[in-house]
Amino acid sequence: MKIYKGNRVGPSVDIRGVEVTVNGKPLKHRVYHSPAGFEWGYGGSGPADLARSILWDYLGKEPPRVLYQNFKDTFVAT
Repeated sequence: MKIYKGNRVGPSVDIRGVEVTVNGKPLKHRVYHSPAGFEWGYGGSGPADLARSILWDYLGKEPPRVLYQNFKDTFVAT
């Protein structure tokens, strides 16, 4: 089983620094929408890249756009 965890890093939550791990190791950022990195809590580009990267890691291949966008809307943006 894979466990994905996200944490805000930096001196303040106002600083947009996040790290995401899978089983304690950094999740590879599969850059497509957001070169600035991962985010969550809204429906933007950072959450889209996070959803895409999680599913890519889990499935072992690039997920279809409709799949990662639905995953983002259901799990990452909320």
